[in-house]
Amino acid sequence: MIGQTGDPVANATIMLALVTLGLVIIGAVFGMLQVRAQREITRMQGRLVTAQEETAKAQQMAAEAQEKSIAMNAFMQIHAMLNSETSRNNRKIVFDKEFKGIDNGAYEKVIWLVAGEFNQIGALVRTSGILRDLYFLSYARATALSWQALEKYVMAERQKRGNRTFHQLFEWLGASAMLYWKEKYPEDELKPY
Repeated sequence: MIGQTGDPVANATIMLALVTLGLVIIGAVFGMLQVRAQREITRMQGRLVTAQEETAKAQQMAAEAQEKSIAMNAFMQIHAMLNSETSRNNRKIVFDKEFKGIDNGAYEKVIWLVAGEFNQIGALVRTSGILRDLYFLSYARATALSWQALEKYVMAERQKRGNRTFHQLFEWLGASAMLYWKEKYPEDELKPY
C-alpha cells in the first residue's frame, strides 16, 4: 500500500494527509463546478433578461401600433363628419355671418350644431397625441376660425347657464388650433376665404 511504513503513527499521518488531499481535491472540483454553475446561471439570467427586454419591446411596439390604428380610425370618423355636406354648409353659414355679415336666418340652430361638433371632436383629440397631430395638420384652420366665430356665443351661454365648463373642449380645441396655426404658418393670416 502507498506510504505504508512500519510505524503506525506515520501510517496514520500519511492516511490523514491523503484523505485531506482527497478532500481538498474534491473541494476544489466542487468549487470549480460551483463557479461554472454560477457562470451558467448568470449567462441564463442574461438570456432571460434579454428575452424579457425583447418581449417588453415587442409589447410596446404592439401597443404603439394599436394606438396608431385607433387614432387613425378616430381621425377617419372625424374627417367624415367634418367633410359631410351638412357640416361644411353649417360652417359656411357661421363664417358668412361672423366674417361677412351675411345672415340667412338659420343662424341660432347652426351655432350649436357647429359648436357641438367641435366639442365632441375636442373630447377625442385631447386623448391622443397621434390623433392631435393628424387633426391639427388637417383641420387647424377650420377649427381656429370656428372658435373665433363662436367664442362669444359659447361664453354667453356659459354665463347664462352658470356652467363654466360648457363646451370647454371646443374652447381647448380652438385655442390649440390657433397655437398650431401660428406656429406652423406665422406669416399666413387666419381668415375664412
